Amino acid sequence: MGNGNNQPLADEYVESESQIYTQGQFAQIQSQARPTKIVQVVVAPGAPHPTRELGFILVAGHTEHKWALFARVNEGDSAWVKDLRNFAGT
Repeated sequence: MGNGNNQPLADEYVESESQIYTQGQFAQIQSQARPTKIVQVVVAPGAPHPTRELGFILVAGHTEHKWALFARVNEGDSAWVKDLRNFAGT
């Protein structure tokens, strides 16, 4: 993720990622049989919430498939997934 139009900045990086799952929920949102994954990102050190988990769901158009952001959870929130690498839905 970056900022600005002229030069991307690597101010957030992916630390961990869940498996793609189709049954389960993240941040009280059900996957409803759609491919879903959670990505843990580290924000610039010193930020109020330095680590976040972002929920993505696969959406499809006529010719394209894209991952759309549907939820963001800050570290310490009750919806935080502790063992993200082994999370495969519930």
